[in-house]
Amino acid sequence: MGLLKNLLGGKPELEALADQIKETLHSVQLSPQDAGVFAEREYQRRQQTAENASPAYGTWGGDTPPAEENSFTYPGGYLPYFDMVFRTEFPEYDVQYTPGANSRITVFTFRRGGETALIVEIMNSACSAQKLRRDCARQGIPYLRYYYDHEGWWNTRSYVTERTRRALGG
Repeated sequence: MGLLKNLLGGKPELEALADQIKETLHSVQLSPQDAGVFAEREYQRRQQTAENASPAYGTWGGDTPPAEENSFTYPGGYLPYFDMVFRTEFPEYDVQYTPGANSRITVFTFRRGGETALIVEIMNSACSAQKLRRDCARQGIPYLRYYYDHEGWWNTRSYVTERTRRALGG
């Protein structure tokens, strides 16, 4: 709580409130039955979210590999896969890719008429880089991110195509 107290600026009434909140949080105990109920509700919520997301973006995740072409089954690996999908599905754009800020990132740039229309970062799921995302937001350039090694996230062609199309405003 030291950090919280520093943020509160040494004001006794706020520090007392922070201490009270801390005590309340530490006193909450879940029975195994309650924990099971919460876990089941969270599972249901995730299932519903997945079901709701799937129709909009095609097949995107799950424990079983989909029959649809995806970044894990494409010959040559994830980089040729994304390059092929972007160039095939979006021929009206000049699509180029370059290495990103570190060896776990590749950046695809979509241009039309010399203007940058979209930046797509393909990265390792352990990577937490945010600079390019912030730079794009500041410049008003649409930005997407795909993870090439996220377990259960297949990057199917329909998912990648639809998400990219929406980011391009289509």
